[in-house]
Amino acid sequence: IEYPSKSWLREGPVPSHKDCSLSLGCDSEQQSVLHPSHLHSLGREEITLKDKGVYNRFTSSLGKRTIKLTFSNHTYLIPPDTSFLLADISQFSQLSQHCKLFPRIVIDPPWLNKSVKRGARYQMLSTTQNNTNHASEERRYEKVGYMFDRLPIPSLLRSGGVVAVWVTNKRSYIDHVINKLFPMWHLRLVKVCFWLKVTISGEPIVPFHSPHKKPYEMLFFGQQTDDEIKNFDESSIDDLIKFPLYNIHKFSAYSKSAPCPTSDALPSSPEGDPFSHLKFVIASVPCVQHSRKPPLQRVFDELFPSQTTAPIPLEDPPVSPEGIPESSSGEGLEVFARNLTPGWTSVGNEVLQFQDVRYFVEQQL
Repeated sequence: IEYPSKSWLREGPVPSHKDCSLSLGCDSEQQSVLHPSHLHSLGREEITLKDKGVYNRFTSSLGKRTIKLTFSNHTYLIPPDTSFLLADISQFSQLSQHCKLFPRIVIDPPWLNKSVKRGARYQMLSTTQNNTNHASEERRYEKVGYMFDRLPIPSLLRSGGVVAVWVTNKRSYIDHVINKLFPMWHLRLVKVCFWLKVTISGEPIVPFHSPHKKPYEMLFFGQQTDDEIKNFDESSIDDLIKFPLYNIHKFSAYSKSAPCPTSDALPSSPEGDPFSHLKFVIASVPCVQHSRKPPLQRVFDELFPSQTTAPIPLEDPPVSPEGIPESSSGEGLEVFARNLTPGWTSVGNEVLQFQDVRYFVEQQL
């Protein structure tokens, strides 16, 4: 991201995620109706707003300059051609009133995980509902999960569009996504991505056979369809979630630094994997900040090369009071986002967390 005569890079020591209070602001500023808002360059490179001017407002950054936005005693970098909604999940249902139809949607749910404290600020999702025997905190998670099931994905996705959902390795969550959410959203499972987390030398961060943690996470791609969608039975899910060892040789860094792992439980050739045509692997060194995922724009481009990213407007593009057309931000939509991507629309109650200037190092060009 270039900002006038300077370059902003995500380098150096980073602050703790515990310093982020965005979600608390969403809780205190909840309202029933979303309001559109606009950030304009107009020669101004820095904007200071009151808190109520940001929370629960569909905001677009216009022009070609990165904007420094300050509120709540924090300063954030807003890339050009970017839209965002800083709001609680309860506000997401109104997105379709403000957004265009997207060809790509990425969802990174804060799945319920007792070993992870992301839910201390970002309510985590459970796949169960209304169990009166649960503690009050568990019931709160269930309520959020219930709303998650009702995200207006069909009304935000263009015909033939693709939705990608990150899922932990917990079996019930995988079943929930591919056998409940995808059929409800009229999505047919078309690809299963295994994100292999490696060290700088190319080795998996933990052994494949570790009983407690796997060196990969899964990302399920569903494409909009009008055809009937069949559920996956238990046996099919068993095969679907097995890591495709036969794909590891494609990573030169891995193959040069470490031997290919062996496991009788994992398929070592496409011939032994009934879902080999759906599976592929990406590999990267994970970010030091917990739950940060790799960018997916290139993955989408390679998997769906014929898919245009031009947005389909729901109506005539709105304009600002100064007569400037609203930024399209129509390449994709990220739900439960914690950072912004140029050309995309991002929503979540921590959507600006990693746009904080403290995560960047300023350098003169």
